[in-house]
Amino acid sequence: MTPFHQILPQGTFKLGDGRASGWLSFLLALLSALTMLAIAFPTYLTTPEFKIVYANLPVRSMLAGALLLSCGFGLFSIMKQHRTRAAFYGLILAGICLVFGGANVTAGHAQASELYIGLDWFIFSLVMLAPVFIIMEKINPVHKGQAILRPEWKTDMSYFIILHFAIGAFLIITNTIIHDLVGWFRFPEISDMIQKISTLPQFLLLILFVDLTQYWLHRLYHENKRLWRVHAVHHSAPHMDWLAGSRLHIVEAILTRTAILLAMTAIGFSANVINIYVVFIVFSGTFIHTNFKFSLGVFENIFVTPKIHHWHHAKSPEAINKNYAIHLSLLDRIFGTYYNPKHWPDEYGVV
Repeated sequence: MTPFHQILPQGTFKLGDGRASGWLSFLLALLSALTMLAIAFPTYLTTPEFKIVYANLPVRSMLAGALLLSCGFGLFSIMKQHRTRAAFYGLILAGICLVFGGANVTAGHAQASELYIGLDWFIFSLVMLAPVFIIMEKINPVHKGQAILRPEWKTDMSYFIILHFAIGAFLIITNTIIHDLVGWFRFPEISDMIQKISTLPQFLLLILFVDLTQYWLHRLYHENKRLWRVHAVHHSAPHMDWLAGSRLHIVEAILTRTAILLAMTAIGFSANVINIYVVFIVFSGTFIHTNFKFSLGVFENIFVTPKIHHWHHAKSPEAINKNYAIHLSLLDRIFGTYYNPKHWPDEYGVV
């Protein structure tokens, strides 16, 4: 039997031949099935901290639309190609979803749980974020010949799935560490002062504070040999796109999240502002890795763009250990690690 990862497509699709429709049918049916599971078992399959992001979305209407499209794409694919496993599996899975209620699936009662899988975060990222970034990359790509399903996309998708599903475990570990440390590491006077600041100024202050923390942690990953072995996983991606940023060692994921959450909690930023930042970093962290040609001109001296972060991943000797900031390139200028020539890099990966 052929392993599933070998069945998955790679490269480009020919428009109208039914192959892309078959895989769209399967993907939509799979996402529909996962959404139904998340609705039915919210206690163990959804992320409490992330529910604020999609609380007002018409989830059931979107689920109904996804199942309808899955059936439509599947039938079209079978009409075009008499033997297409993806379309067949998509139609079967969509049929199973409809048997179990489809968009009318009974919602489970959410209860507090220490351990859960971030299935909702995974679905949201694929349904709401991935299409936006893929369209951007196709409208104005840096590397025009790069396919959506480029080489090693399966590797990066594996990291994407693991990091999303493991968010519950990450939060348990980080929250435990923070709970033990923040008691003696908190500054009440600073916290009281921060809490009095309105939302927007506090959010901007949070970005500065987080990026300053992340800058030095990121720099440590590069300049410490043991930590570099961990961080090198992230730099091993030979192509840059919306999925490449997911290639992350699990140790680095835990260390970085713990450091950032500890810093935010210790200073005393409000929970509302922290929640806004969580949504912001999901978008911006993906955006700076995209294969999207975008420039801010002179403002790149202040803000990080895909071009600046592409150079951080470049193989060019002159770009090694440059551009550590995630949000504010101004920090790289201050600390002497800014590098931003007019052209884009040609090669990425570990030197």
